[in-house]
Amino acid sequence: MTTKIVCYCSVMIVFASHNSLAQSIPPLNELVKRIEMVSLPNKPYTVSVSQAIEYSRRVKTQSVSPKAVSGVSTFGYIYDPKAGLRVGVNSNPKRASKTLQSTSNMQQPTLKVAVDLAKLFRNYSDWQNVRIISTYLNSDHCYEITAQDKSFSYVIWVDATRYYVPEVVLNIKGKRFAEIDITNRNVSGVYWLPSQIVLNNAIDGSKVTLNMGQYIF
Repeated sequence: MTTKIVCYCSVMIVFASHNSLAQSIPPLNELVKRIEMVSLPNKPYTVSVSQAIEYSRRVKTQSVSPKAVSGVSTFGYIYDPKAGLRVGVNSNPKRASKTLQSTSNMQQPTLKVAVDLAKLFRNYSDWQNVRIISTYLNSDHCYEITAQDKSFSYVIWVDATRYYVPEVVLNIKGKRFAEIDITNRNVSGVYWLPSQIVLNNAIDGSKVTLNMGQYIF
């Protein structure tokens, strides 16, 4: 059997006389299972978050409260395997439910952003026009998933070795909405969870940077 490897535009395409490319790339359901194993723990956790928001001149500040768009804020994420990721004001597991309850009806001074991979992959079986290729992102071998979900379309990169998600692009009705860059770190020797998330909004040019502290299980 002869195998020829052609590299073009950072995309690796493998031609084999007896083994097809589809056999070398995991199907979507297998990729999602592997992502869930390393990025979506089966037990609750909390983590403190420092958030910085930068706005470009394109932002129409007259339509947004100045308190909602400025500065650096600190809060917490509360993760539950069934409910996904929620936003609270602290990361104490014993006070998590009380925190959510007490802050749900309060007007917060700063917009709080969360990127929830659990929600992203929850309805993956309904995605259409799914395409998976083997490629490279920042010199790391990845699987690139493109998919359509009603008016949304996604481009999702998955590390081909550790199966965390380093980047996501979200389009709405064919127009670029956001680019999300995720720096992951190993936690407890088992999970790969974000240490930093940078969200670039293509609509107004704003940038949100999220830095995570210690994960507490």
